[in-house]
Amino acid sequence: MSEQDVTEYRKSLAIRVSGFDCPKPVKTFEDCGFASQIMSAIKKQGYEKPTSIQCQALPVVLSGRDIIGIAKTGSGKTASFVLPMIVHIMDQPELQKEEGPIGVICAPTRELAHQIYLEAKKFAKAYGIRVSAVYGGMSKLEQFKELKAGCEIVVATPGRLIDMLKMKALTMQRAT
Repeated sequence: MSEQDVTEYRKSLAIRVSGFDCPKPVKTFEDCGFASQIMSAIKKQGYEKPTSIQCQALPVVLSGRDIIGIAKTGSGKTASFVLPMIVHIMDQPELQKEEGPIGVICAPTRELAHQIYLEAKKFAKAYGIRVSAVYGGMSKLEQFKELKAGCEIVVATPGRLIDMLKMKALTMQRAT
């Protein structure tokens, strides 16, 4: 895509970017270069083409850049960071006992943490990536046991994550 094409495409999707040398948006999930297992998981979730936020966020996050993405509820924000997280996890050495997680997602409320957890599990399943949810309102003992058993991704509220760190249920040594 030429710079003019990129500008027009972003405008057509109401995408605004700032910063320098921002990666170009994608038009299809295939443009992201995802492995066939992730592509199958994407299709299984009913995605046919990337949403506006995904068109721009996926190439940014896959390139290792930081992003602040603002979009409406139900726009696909979670997949915009979970899919690149899975790609990253698959590029890491396998976790050894009591080494995890590799990916940490913090959410401000338990409702949002639970929602992200459910979405992350859908995509992680294809690779056997273990996802744990850690938030208030659930048994600390059960969460402790689940974390001790190991997981590649933890979705947590800040308070409960701190509790689990103090209890030594997990370590952040492999978190990237």
